[in-house]
Amino acid sequence: MRRPPGVTIIAVIFCLLGIYLCGKSLFPFASGISYYLSGRSDPDLHAREAFGLWEVMVALPFVFGAVLLSTGWGLFRLHNWARFTAMLVLVVTAGAELPQLVIGVSHGFGLAFAGLLEFFLHLKIVWYLFKQSTAEKFLQSVKVV
Repeated sequence: MRRPPGVTIIAVIFCLLGIYLCGKSLFPFASGISYYLSGRSDPDLHAREAFGLWEVMVALPFVFGAVLLSTGWGLFRLHNWARFTAMLVLVVTAGAELPQLVIGVSHGFGLAFAGLLEFFLHLKIVWYLFKQSTAEKFLQSVKVV
């Protein structure tokens, strides 16, 4: 079964974003280790630990990155669950863009245009994954045992 080129592009984007977020979640560890090895104390470490933000700073990007990475892998393999997960992630992030669009309008045309472009790009990808011809490719890849 040949994978549609649009699904391949979306899967690559999901995998790259997942790798980026998983890697980004490791940076708080790197900054803490560098301060520890240099003998200095991290001025922000005590504040982050006091408010419990240390775990959140590390865990949330890692979990979201793992979801994106596994969704990208599922799209490569034409799994139907990955198509639904990708559509859900894109709809939720498109909804999260709406407040930024309102703020962007008050901060200038360029920021508003970029936010609007991203919003419509998310919806276009959801529409592409929801199309009958694309959905059939995912359903044909299911193997009956």
